[in-house]
Amino acid sequence: NSRTANKEQVMLKTQDLLIARKLVALQADQNLRAQAVEQRIAQLQESDLSDLDQAIREIDLNPLSEWTYRSVSAATRISVSEVNAAIQRAIRSGLLVKPDADSRPRPIRSSLLEFVEHGVRYVYPAERGEPARGIPTAFAWPQFGDELASEGDLPPVWPYAHGSVLGYTLSPIYKTAPFAAATDPILYELLVLVDVFRIGRQREKSIAHRLLRERLT
Repeated sequence: NSRTANKEQVMLKTQDLLIARKLVALQADQNLRAQAVEQRIAQLQESDLSDLDQAIREIDLNPLSEWTYRSVSAATRISVSEVNAAIQRAIRSGLLVKPDADSRPRPIRSSLLEFVEHGVRYVYPAERGEPARGIPTAFAWPQFGDELASEGDLPPVWPYAHGSVLGYTLSPIYKTAPFAAATDPILYELLVLVDVFRIGRQREKSIAHRLLRERLT
């Protein structure tokens, strides 16, 4: 019936949160971005990554805050048509807002925070895979230091060709998320915190909640 059809039209897909997070990242303060880039480069330099120069070159130092659908597509490796569709779904779901016909959609930060805290583990469940090299995520994010420590032998990572850490693979919220995170350290931070809510325990979520509030409010 029509009610079911309308519900299906606004059902979020796995790429929608990635796109919404990218729009948040593009609004980041330049000082915060510079700090995140510095921290990310330091993390890479402390690793045993063989192609360090290539990994550092992947980082986009000055992404354009005045984004276009094409620039978001290039930054996330999601087609322009899918970026548009993802943004439309996010608007209808209340994660983004488009104030008027001539303005770009922008994130509703309080809604994104609420969704990540209470819904992401159910909508985007995490799957654990085999050991591989990748990008550390969740409590393995180097910025956590000893604040959040894994009890297992291997940390969770997103599988990635230029990954700096050996760990057990954790499915990202979307298949191109590792690439998008590798090029944008602010987006990387946001996605790491999403993963804490996907696999973390209550104490870990409490810390992630504080950090997310700092970045989304």
